[in-house]
Amino acid sequence: MKSTMDDVDSLLSTLKFPFDTPQRMPLCWPGTDVPLKDEDGNEAWIELYSIEAKVVTDYNRDIERMRSSGRTVRKAENQNDLDTINMLAAATVGWHLVTVPQGNDVNPVVDRGKVIPLNFSRETAIRLYTDFPWIRRQLVLFFTQPQNFTKASSQS
Repeated sequence: MKSTMDDVDSLLSTLKFPFDTPQRMPLCWPGTDVPLKDEDGNEAWIELYSIEAKVVTDYNRDIERMRSSGRTVRKAENQNDLDTINMLAAATVGWHLVTVPQGNDVNPVVDRGKVIPLNFSRETAIRLYTDFPWIRRQLVLFFTQPQNFTKASSQS
C-alpha cells in the first residue's frame, strides 16, 4: 500500500514533543544543585522555552536572515556568548529571583535570600545573563536537555 503525503504528515505528527510549553528551571546556588530560596521558602526560578521551541527556532531563523541579507547584527568580543545570551533572552518568559546570601558561614540548605522585585523584560534578561555567567551556565544546561520539557518534568 502506497502512503500519501497526508498519511506521512499524520504519521510524522505522532513524533511531536511538547517543546512549545515553557518550564521553570530552579535557580541553584552557584556550584551546587541546591535551589536558592526566598524568606518564605519559595524556590527561585527562571521560566523558559526549550531550544527546540518555535519561539527559539523563529528567533534563530530571523538572525540568520539578517546576517544573510547583509544587515548588521550586533557584534561582540565573544560573539558566541552574545548569541547565546540573546537566544536565552528570547526563550525566557518570566522569573522569580532572590538574592544570594553572603558571608563565610552561609549554608545553602538553610540560608534564604530576599525576593528581587525585578519585572521580566527581554532587555533585563539580556543584562542578567550577561552580568551573571553562573546563571547563564545553568540556563544553557537546562535549556538544551529535552527531558526538562516533557510533561513528566513539568514544574509550572
